[in-house]
Amino acid sequence: MSPPSSAPIRSDAVRLNRLAYEARYQHELEETDHGHIALMRDEEVVGVYDDANVACEVGFERYGSGRYSIVRIGAKPQSLGIFTFALT
Repeated sequence: MSPPSSAPIRSDAVRLNRLAYEARYQHELEETDHGHIALMRDEEVVGVYDDANVACEVGFERYGSGRYSIVRIGAKPQSLGIFTFALT
């Protein structure tokens, strides 16, 4: 079953979360939480964690598979190509 037409596909959601992070959160979080992990959903930072595994566990528990993304605060974005879907 495909998502409703108004719902972004996973790669779009990851891209939109990254753009929102860069536009609204990056400057402040790089000063206060550099090296930590931002958990994002619907273009909002919903938590900051010390460990990517913990952030993913929390994201999965709260939102389910493919309904969140993570950003390492202070790291340059990396394209994982098709493997992006494995992280979302």
